[in-house]
Amino acid sequence: MTWSFGWNSSLPVYYIQDENQRVLLYASAHTAVIYNVFKNNQHHLQGHPNVISCLCISEDRRWVATADKGPDCLIIIWDCFTGIPVHTIFDSCPEGDGIRAIAITHDAKYLATISDAEIQKVCIWRWTLAVETPACTLNLPKEYGFQSYLTFNPTNNKELVSNSKTQAIYYMWVKGDILVHSAPLLTEKTFNKLVGKFSQSVFHLNLTQILSATMEGKLVVWDIYRPPLSASTSLGFPHIIPCKLVHLQKEGITVLTTVDSYIVTGDIRGNIKFYDHTLSIVNWYSHFKLSSIRSLSFSKTLATPPTENTNYPPDCTLKGDRFIVRNFIIGTSDASVYHLTADGTKLEKLFVEPKDAICAISCHPYQPLIAIGSFCGVIKVWDYEQKKYLFSRIFEKGLGVQSLTYNPEGALLGAGFTEGTVYILDAMSLESEIPEPFKYSRTSVTHVSFSHDSQYMATADVSFTVAVYVVRVKNGRRVWEYLARLRSHRKSIRSVLFGVHLDSNEPRLLSLGRDRLLIEYNLLKSYKDHLEVLDIQRTDQGSYPTCMVWYPPLTKELFLLICNSGYKVKLFNSTTKMCSFSAPGLFQRRKLSSRGSVICPSNGVVCWGWDSHQPHTSTKVHHRRKIKGFIALEAAVSLGGEDLTPFYGLVSGGREGKFYRELEDYFYYSQLRSQGIDTMETRKVSEHICLSELPFVMRAIGFYPSEEKIEDMFNEIRFSEYVDTGKLIDKINLPDFFKVYLNHRPPFGNTMSGIQRSFDILGFTNSKGKKAIRREDFLKLLQTKGEHMTEEEMSDCFATLFGLNPEGWKSEPAASSVKGSEICFEEELPDEITAEIFTTQILGLTISQDSGQDPTVSEVERSA
Repeated sequence: MTWSFGWNSSLPVYYIQDENQRVLLYASAHTAVIYNVFKNNQHHLQGHPNVISCLCISEDRRWVATADKGPDCLIIIWDCFTGIPVHTIFDSCPEGDGIRAIAITHDAKYLATISDAEIQKVCIWRWTLAVETPACTLNLPKEYGFQSYLTFNPTNNKELVSNSKTQAIYYMWVKGDILVHSAPLLTEKTFNKLVGKFSQSVFHLNLTQILSATMEGKLVVWDIYRPPLSASTSLGFPHIIPCKLVHLQKEGITVLTTVDSYIVTGDIRGNIKFYDHTLSIVNWYSHFKLSSIRSLSFSKTLATPPTENTNYPPDCTLKGDRFIVRNFIIGTSDASVYHLTADGTKLEKLFVEPKDAICAISCHPYQPLIAIGSFCGVIKVWDYEQKKYLFSRIFEKGLGVQSLTYNPEGALLGAGFTEGTVYILDAMSLESEIPEPFKYSRTSVTHVSFSHDSQYMATADVSFTVAVYVVRVKNGRRVWEYLARLRSHRKSIRSVLFGVHLDSNEPRLLSLGRDRLLIEYNLLKSYKDHLEVLDIQRTDQGSYPTCMVWYPPLTKELFLLICNSGYKVKLFNSTTKMCSFSAPGLFQRRKLSSRGSVICPSNGVVCWGWDSHQPHTSTKVHHRRKIKGFIALEAAVSLGGEDLTPFYGLVSGGREGKFYRELEDYFYYSQLRSQGIDTMETRKVSEHICLSELPFVMRAIGFYPSEEKIEDMFNEIRFSEYVDTGKLIDKINLPDFFKVYLNHRPPFGNTMSGIQRSFDILGFTNSKGKKAIRREDFLKLLQTKGEHMTEEEMSDCFATLFGLNPEGWKSEPAASSVKGSEICFEEELPDEITAEIFTTQILGLTISQDSGQDPTVSEVERSA
């Protein structure tokens, strides 16, 4: 990771260094960014698995604490000078969903957090001791509201204050692991005035009071009562009392902080005001016309004393003294960051980023340009090599950018918007190339694609519709016109691609939907308001596709690369639409998706090699740990070893383990099976088995592929050398069989949760509250749905499962015509079948009990 575009404007931006180096700290998704303004470089603090929810920095600007919310949430303390994590707290909030607020003491010895759970927990951590448990904790009642802001007393590490929108809470760490709190109820009756919603709270400069700002422009002043140590326990706990309500200003206060001898506020109108300890106004900045203030961070460097050469403004007191304050950083709600130099009152705009989510990016085909579009209607273009912002365009309110694509020449930029509008823009100026934008959709346009010759443009929207636009020549000018649209899918469209017919160089158009349909359109036979469909193929059986790209033309065949929700990457022949290859994508439990030609899981990037068995698939997860660049795939492959050496580690026990030994036994037993068990002739030992034996060996080792998946395996093997030799393969050796198994097996094995999902869909809720299928319905489903079975096949299967057939029944092909045992389903099957009964009693499988996993997703193992 070399650069991060954008920042989370709902979190504060901190001023780390001033003087000769202007260095800032802010959060961008799951990464904390240290940005040097003058040098225009970034250092990334990477390690969080989820989006950072809060961060804080010590008074000396050395120690940074970041926290996230989500599964496996972390608290990480970083050395800001080196960018190295010095301590990580795992499982900091097992009851909830992460951390909502965080604060660090001025001497950086202690850290305080408030969880994001329904029942919030306040924890104080002695992080310098590298312990994994908090020094003290306190559960907060729901009546206090959702506490979202937290800070320490700057001079007393034992005192804190937090607030929700309706409740301020004072905390005192009295001794040991005891954290007491005071939360007096404050209503409009308290002062007989409207108080408003709390925003932030701080300790007063006099340290005997707490100030809570409200969105009505008021300050609630709380007196802190600290009883003497000799007082009795029943009366001696510290507490706060509301003593005054000060109507400070008209505008709602969004930020409240202190610096030197000033109390500072930022409000919803973009004003920044400074007050003294008596809450008298000293100075304000209101002429900058900023958006609502989100954060204020002052330099750790003291203000320069006034001299003849300084130009500090006068304050608004009667004396008119010079207003001397440190330089500071301003973060606003429109995702802008400013630097204010107090000497001379110079406001500099450091950067402006989209305030809403970024949903579209597109790279220029041959220049180092990247276009970024966001929901707030902004398109920005950056030079990603120079890390330089070039130009942008802000669209009218209500137009959120959903998709962006450059045409192959890089002269045009197609943009799809959230309310269905499509723009065609000049790539270098972002000015419209069409008189009026196209508006043929009522829903968000999710995909835009251009043909190789830029004669066609296709879009897809949330309503499962593909629309095509074409260039016409009128009066010697190229004019874009609407051609046709078609609601060709039943579920969301995942990809829209143009290709080229190899024999005619004419463009071809394909779309892929979550309905598992790959559809090709006939552009030559399409006309106004009629989009002709050329071909429809199904790409998957159980999983659904997530993205599609053209595989680079490295071979004689042209392939479509399709990723699916089963963590698989598949190659489809673009002419026959036949699956030619399948490989595992990654095992981080993140679905694969795509933007352009890069395959991206939702938390990383995959580099996929042509032979692409798992050891040749390099996954970069940018959330878990510090990454300094992409691994050289060739080096990683060579370090893994030659031949099958890298693959043995993908199965339990490796090459010498029980699983691989069983596989060898079954492989060679299948040779005996195909030659006949009872023959007395000399055996022909071979390194291969015929393809017809492949499904039997697969099922023997615990992988139960569907008939369609078996056909995919057959095609993959049969046609593996066809393009080069013109011959079909009808046999397979053990190493190739092992690779095929690794490529096609489920990424997480057979899971109980997967079986339970099927019963949730097909079954009903029985008297015990479990999902079950009635016996009659169960047998009917097997014979009528999906890859249905004949009655004879079903009887033979159940007879084998229940041990009614003799050992070795139908183990030879010659025995396939022999009639099996009769079975009475009423006697063998229960009236109601649940997922547990189906798994353990019918299939005879055992459910592994891995204490490290959720029991609902434990692997299903073959019973001995």
